[in-house]
Amino acid sequence: MQTRTISRISSLVLILFFLSSTGNSGIATCWAMEPLAGSSSVLPGRPTPEPILITAKGKGTMKIGRETFQITTVVVKLLDDRTAELTLVADITFFLSGRWTVDNASPRTYNLEITGGATGGGATGTGKVVLRDDGKSLDRLSAQGGLRTSTRKVAIEFVAAQ
Repeated sequence: MQTRTISRISSLVLILFFLSSTGNSGIATCWAMEPLAGSSSVLPGRPTPEPILITAKGKGTMKIGRETFQITTVVVKLLDDRTAELTLVADITFFLSGRWTVDNASPRTYNLEITGGATGGGATGTGKVVLRDDGKSLDRLSAQGGLRTSTRKVAIEFVAAQ
């Protein structure tokens, strides 16, 4: 279990270093990560999902009730155990977690089930991560849902820069 935590922290440090060292807007990069120790087994005959780590700059919004935050950067981690971690950078940074599946209609689209956030109350909802034709860079991210601790609705829309 500790190996997984170290691996996730290391990858986040690499992302933050990459973002701070590039002055270019519109960077969208994907790194394949090594399989994590203790990964769950996969059914026979089904390929093991490859972890995906994508960082993208672009434009988007996150609406929480009446408040709107302008999103400038998104980090999407789709791990091989089918867990998802999203980092949305605006005036403040939002962390979301959940599970992912590949959309049956398009292999470049990933369905999200958001099951939590950085706070104890967390967020719930559904969303989609859509990759570009190269299969390695983010095209757009969308999600909708709510907060467990209030009645405020949450809507996320983000389009990566070219």
